Amino acid sequence: MQEGTTAMRKKLLFVYCNRAQRDKDWNVLEEQTSKVNREKGRLEEKHNGHLINVYDYHPQARVSDAVTFLIEKFENFSLKDTSVRMYFV
Repeated sequence: MQEGTTAMRKKLLFVYCNRAQRDKDWNVLEEQTSKVNREKGRLEEKHNGHLINVYDYHPQARVSDAVTFLIEKFENFSLKDTSVRMYFV
């Protein structure tokens, strides 16, 4: 194991131990991310349908090509490649 990974694990263990001592009701197995504060996804049903059509007619298209098609099709629409990648996961 690399030294950086070991140091990060020790730090995480330290943080978890301190939190468990401060908050007796805290459950370490609970999800540690907040879904409440996340931004809503930008891909809506109309975008999903267009993506399916793009890959039906251009199966060799890259993710960046799909983003370009979406931006050209819909006005005032911006999107990062990662949003399209996450759509296919």
